[in-house]
Amino acid sequence: MDPKERLKLLYLTDVQSMNLDARLSRRVDDEQVGSQNAPVPAINNPGVSGNIPEFDFDPSRPLRMPDFPHTSLSYIRTRVIGILHEDDSYLTELDQDVDSTASSPAMNPNQQGPSDECNSDMSLLDVPGSSSIIFYPEIPNPTSFTSAVTMARYAIKYCSGEQAKIVSERFYDGDKFWNRTWDLYYLPVPQSVSNKPFLLIPTVQAKALLDEINSATNFRLTLKGTGKNGLVLDFTDAEREYFNPVFVGRPSSLEQKERLVARLPLPLDSWGDYPTEEKPVPLVTYQFKVTASVESIKAKPDKDAEKQAKKAKRDLAIKKLEQCLGRVASYFGLRPLMKEGVQQPSFANGQIEPIDVRSPAMYLFHEMPIFISLDTEWMEGCHVLTEVGISVLDTQELEGVAPGDFGREWLSKIKTRHLRVSEHRRHVNSRYQRGCPDEFHHGKSEFIKSADIAQVVDDAFSPPPIIIYGRERKRTVIMVGLNLKGDIELLQRQKCQVFLDLDPSRPPPCSSAIHEVVDVAQLYRVYSGAPNAPGLGNLLQYLQVVGRDLHNAGNDAHHTLEALVRLMLEAAGEKPWSYEEAASKAAKNMTLSTTEAVQAPTEQDQAMMDTWEHE
Repeated sequence: MDPKERLKLLYLTDVQSMNLDARLSRRVDDEQVGSQNAPVPAINNPGVSGNIPEFDFDPSRPLRMPDFPHTSLSYIRTRVIGILHEDDSYLTELDQDVDSTASSPAMNPNQQGPSDECNSDMSLLDVPGSSSIIFYPEIPNPTSFTSAVTMARYAIKYCSGEQAKIVSERFYDGDKFWNRTWDLYYLPVPQSVSNKPFLLIPTVQAKALLDEINSATNFRLTLKGTGKNGLVLDFTDAEREYFNPVFVGRPSSLEQKERLVARLPLPLDSWGDYPTEEKPVPLVTYQFKVTASVESIKAKPDKDAEKQAKKAKRDLAIKKLEQCLGRVASYFGLRPLMKEGVQQPSFANGQIEPIDVRSPAMYLFHEMPIFISLDTEWMEGCHVLTEVGISVLDTQELEGVAPGDFGREWLSKIKTRHLRVSEHRRHVNSRYQRGCPDEFHHGKSEFIKSADIAQVVDDAFSPPPIIIYGRERKRTVIMVGLNLKGDIELLQRQKCQVFLDLDPSRPPPCSSAIHEVVDVAQLYRVYSGAPNAPGLGNLLQYLQVVGRDLHNAGNDAHHTLEALVRLMLEAAGEKPWSYEEAASKAAKNMTLSTTEAVQAPTEQDQAMMDTWEHE
């Protein structure tokens, strides 16, 4: 037998065995296959979910497998289709003496599948044993999936009360969910993640079901939102190349689904083989989101468990902020470097000596960082950038310098720039808050064209290297601000390169240019025990910093950096008015000495006074 025809035979066997009903009910001999009077396919069930192709699905015609480079025929035959039953033997009983000259499309194993999630194009294929050409539909090749079992439990998992009752009765009870037509996929996962086959359906079909429910009930059910982590599973191009789900079949009843699932292989022992050198795949990210999707299958958590989870999340956030507070203190030389896995010394138990603001910092400035505070202002309602404030405090300039009362000596080292977009120089916010772009108090405002703002900001966050022990070293940049998410997103839209790969939630380093992002309001909240993070005005009041003309980007950036210095000195045990206390103590000592001198006369004075008494 010609090798090419043998490969085609294996291919068709795999294709035909995907549809269970076709394997168990179809008995077509060579004459029937070659007949021009093919039966008209039946109309699909009315309850078809998703964007199914416009043509009617005919089980007697084979479906083409998606052309995934990693989904080899041997894998499909052994890992997905399973062992053939006795009733399936006819699948291999094909005429091997067919004319090898019959036309056949070339099969390219590396050919990519259809780009559209539900492609309704028709393709041509000649079947061995027949000279006639038949049409067959493309298998959808989606990039986004939803757990099939989770969607089958959507009503009881994500709905409650009367809503759950209505949705269940109209769309779920009595196997209504599985009586719809679904494109069913299978994703191999390790047994440690799930001991049952992990089934998926295209997200477009899951969304179509929710759209139908919402249209009939006026509800607003969604696939994303609070408590729906892992419900939608998106695959990147790199993940699809190695871990793409495999199409199993198109069941339209619970019985058909169960019969298809019975043919699936046992769970894997591991995540499978993947290249680690030539084409690295972010396996950790893939494992995390697949595991989250599997976890979404579990029953709705009880309220106690949900409360415990929220508390654990809050405790973790507080712990991270406490660690950040300790790191920033070490950046300022106010405490020794924090070490992981050991009990940390603290100011509270006296293990760390409080700061004396009349003396330089006792410890080294860890990493010798440069603090850069950032604030932006934009037009109300349209988020068009109008101002950028940048304040810089270089710890190199703090070496050997005593902080002074309220840190005034350190605060004097802050340098601030106020950048204004020249195209919007006349704009002043007034709808929700009073803007004051002309009231910058820490230098002169600079007018920059909108197209040049990104480069100016990038340059500010790229300070020259530092020389340590004769060797050049890149500066450690600590970004400072209050609720910086909006500022970062605004500057990302301006194409600022230093923020493109920035993730503030990531532990240091947060990006290639910025070592760490510090939210001063959040640090104050964890230090003071306040329930919420304060705004800039309240924060300055709490830390006894005089603020003028807030909502000017330059002033806000300057005051934010001042607040950070004040907070760190206060957390380090600062005692304000130390100079006045020292002067008062010296004056008191002098007064006491004078009093003692008057009250304690010398022996000569005492003898003279005795003589006066005898006289």
